[in-house]
Amino acid sequence: MSLNVKVQQDGGVIANDAIKVVKAVALGQVPYFPIPLPLSTALINQHVSAVYVITYAAGACAITLPAPTAGAQSANGDDGVRLVFTSDTAQAHVITATGLFQDGAAHVNTATFAANAGGGIELVAYNGKWKVVNLQGVTMA
Repeated sequence: MSLNVKVQQDGGVIANDAIKVVKAVALGQVPYFPIPLPLSTALINQHVSAVYVITYAAGACAITLPAPTAGAQSANGDDGVRLVFTSDTAQAHVITATGLFQDGAAHVNTATFAANAGGGIELVAYNGKWKVVNLQGVTMA
């Protein structure tokens, strides 16, 4: 991985921020910037950690989540990829990942958001499955 950072020569704010970014990258603590999902359907890139904010308000957004690749990222796998979805609208959005969710209760196919803004789900890829590590206002089935 490479990182291009423009640094001021006088040690100003940009230089200080660049140092913080480099340290965060080295520690694996890279911040994720929210990616809006403004359409009625969305296909997610399962190979990249990200935070998604569902902003589609005209109805429920239908999100398809493909299987992550089993194995370490150093071997082109997706183990450790983290996806966060949160809703900014009062719609019953649905994430479908047929047979891929593992939530500790045998709900493996869908995650349906309550029709209120603020619901969310956090997933971590491991061994070809999506582990549900955090859930708020979302029903698994």
